[in-house]
Amino acid sequence: MDPKADFDKLNNSVKESKIHTAVWTLEAMLRKYPAHSQFLYYQLGALFRSSIGNGPAARDAFLRSLESRKQAHIEQSVADELEVNPLENLTLLSLSFEEYYSFADRLVVVMPGHSVRTDRSDFIEKMERQGYSWAKVMEWRAAQYIGSEKSGPGLYAEAIATYHLMFENRRSLRISDEDYGTLIIGAGTAAADLFAKYGLTMKKRKGAADPSEFHMVVSNIIPYIKDFVTKNPSEEEAVEVLGLLEQVLREGRELTGLPYTGQIVGETRCHNTIALMTKNTCELYQVIADLEEALLVPFPRTPSRVEYDRAVEQEKSKIRQCQDRYGAHKIAFQIDPMKTATTFNCLVGPEKIMPKAWVYYALAMMFMVGHKDNFAAFPLFEKALFVSHDYFAALYGIAACYAKTEDYEKSIFYYQKALELKPDDADTMEELDMAKRSASSR
Repeated sequence: MDPKADFDKLNNSVKESKIHTAVWTLEAMLRKYPAHSQFLYYQLGALFRSSIGNGPAARDAFLRSLESRKQAHIEQSVADELEVNPLENLTLLSLSFEEYYSFADRLVVVMPGHSVRTDRSDFIEKMERQGYSWAKVMEWRAAQYIGSEKSGPGLYAEAIATYHLMFENRRSLRISDEDYGTLIIGAGTAAADLFAKYGLTMKKRKGAADPSEFHMVVSNIIPYIKDFVTKNPSEEEAVEVLGLLEQVLREGRELTGLPYTGQIVGETRCHNTIALMTKNTCELYQVIADLEEALLVPFPRTPSRVEYDRAVEQEKSKIRQCQDRYGAHKIAFQIDPMKTATTFNCLVGPEKIMPKAWVYYALAMMFMVGHKDNFAAFPLFEKALFVSHDYFAALYGIAACYAKTEDYEKSIFYYQKALELKPDDADTMEELDMAKRSASSR
C-alpha cells in the first residue's frame, strides 16, 4: 500500500488547522501502515501536546512511538533519528526525576551530538538538590511556557497539557489539596489567557468547519475545574475562572456562530483605534452601548477642524469614563496622529452605526486581516450590513474580502455600493478599478 495520498491528506489537514481531521487521519494510517507507526505515533503525540493540550494522550503516543521502533522495518540510523523527537517530548512529559534522567540519557545514546545539557536541565537538577518535588518542576515548566518571550498559542496548549498530565497523575505525584487548588486556578487562567490573547478561531474552508483549538484545549481541563469547584464552592477564584471559561464557550457560539474572541479592535468615527477585551458578550454589548454616542454616530458631513477636535476630545472623555467603570485593562484607545493632524478622515454617513454592526465588523476584520481567514469573515460582514445597511466600512471590507477570493463580480458590486455612500473616496475608487481590471483579464 502506498501511503503518499494519506500523508498528503494529513499534511493538508495540519496546514489548514483541521486538527480533528488530522487526528482521525493519523489513527486510520496507524491501522493501515504499521511499518510507519514510529513516525505516526510521534505526529499524533505532537498534535495532542501542542494543538489539543491533552498531556496524557500525548505522553502515551510518544511512548508508543518508542515501542514501535521494533515494528519499523527501516535502517537503524533512520530509527534513531525518528526516536529523537519523542524522547525530547518525553523529557518534557516525565512523571519523576528518575524518568526524566532516563529519557535524557537515552537521547544522548541515539544522538550523541544532541545538547541535553541546557539551562532548563541545570535548573531541574538544582530543584532536586534543594528538595523540591517533581510536581513543582512540572508546575514551574507550565509557568515557563506561558511566560516565555516566544509564548504563542502552541506554548499555551503545551502549558495546559502539562497541567492536564498533573491532574491525571495527582496521586502518584503526591499533590496536596492546597497545591491542587493552585494548579486548578493556574490551568484555568492559562486557558483564559490563551483565549484573550489569541482568540483561536474555528477555521472554515469551503463550507467545512473544524472546532477551534481553544475549545479543544479547554475541554481537557474543564471537568477537573468543575469537580474542584463542586467540592470547594467557597474557592472564589476557581469559581470565577470556571464561570469565565463556560461563559466564553456558551456565548461565543451565540454571537457569531464562531468562537468568540476576547479582544476585538475597531475604529471610532474619527478613525482612531479602540480595542475592547471583555469576558462575555453581555459585557461587550454594554461597553459598546456606553461608547455608542461618542464612537458610532457618523458625522452628517465631513467635519471642520474644530468639529473634529471636539469629537476626538469627546471620544477620549467617554473612553476614560468607561475605563473607570469596567477597568482600564479592558479598554485601550489610541489616536491616529497622521489622520488627526492632516486628513480629518472620519466616519461620515446618513445612518447611525448600530452597536452590533460595529462588533460584527470588528470581528470580521480580525478574521480577514489577523487570521487571513476570508471564509470566516464573510458571514460577519454580512451580519454587520444586515444590522446597519449603510455601513461604509463593512461594505468596503466585504468588497475587499471578495477581491481576495477572486470573486470580482461581487467585489465590484460592493465597492460600487460603498461609493454611493462616499463618492469621493480615493481608496475605494482605486480598489474598484483594480477589481474591474482583474475581472476583465480572466
